[in-house]
Amino acid sequence: AESGQGHKCVVVPLGLRSLPQNVAPKVVNQHRPLRILFVGDEAIRKGIGDLCTAVSQFGRNRCETRVAGNIDLSDAGRTQASQTVTLLGPVPRAEMRSQYEWADVCLLPSVSDTFGLVILEAMSLGVPVITTPNTGGADVIDEGENGYIVPVMSPETIAERLETFDQDRSLLSQFSERCLLKSKDFGIEHYGANLVTAVRDAYTQKIN
Repeated sequence: AESGQGHKCVVVPLGLRSLPQNVAPKVVNQHRPLRILFVGDEAIRKGIGDLCTAVSQFGRNRCETRVAGNIDLSDAGRTQASQTVTLLGPVPRAEMRSQYEWADVCLLPSVSDTFGLVILEAMSLGVPVITTPNTGGADVIDEGENGYIVPVMSPETIAERLETFDQDRSLLSQFSERCLLKSKDFGIEHYGANLVTAVRDAYTQKIN
């Protein structure tokens, strides 16, 4: 839309095939390190460098950070990243729920991305997300209510958001509850209905 005619574009966010049931908002222990989760394979494009820098600025001893995915880093890159985060490697989809349940916050600082379905997966399990405008997150996240949208390549802003969560763990619980409520609007049925509506509206406008 930025290089074309925006009024001719309609955004229809994707939906989850099935939403988790009976998920309670997170209650975060005040006396343990903050738990951060990064999910993705194409690490450089998805901002793993900014993740590591943000974690370092926030304080590596104040958090535990896991990276789930078959990240595309050189041996030297893996060695450097592993000094800041725990590289889990590929995690089977069936085991991802336990990773989200472990996490307090999901971090997706993508430089370039398609719609980050990880965002919906995290929110559907009550995990607030910090991400960039380049993930489609703004179509799902209500800024400052159930997550944060930060500028691309701004690890210092990410560190500030982590600080906000760390200083007020009750805020994480509030965000978690709102994530669960918001995610209910992004099931596959909603996606189908929204897509049909978008096509119908576009057709109506064309013939009129």
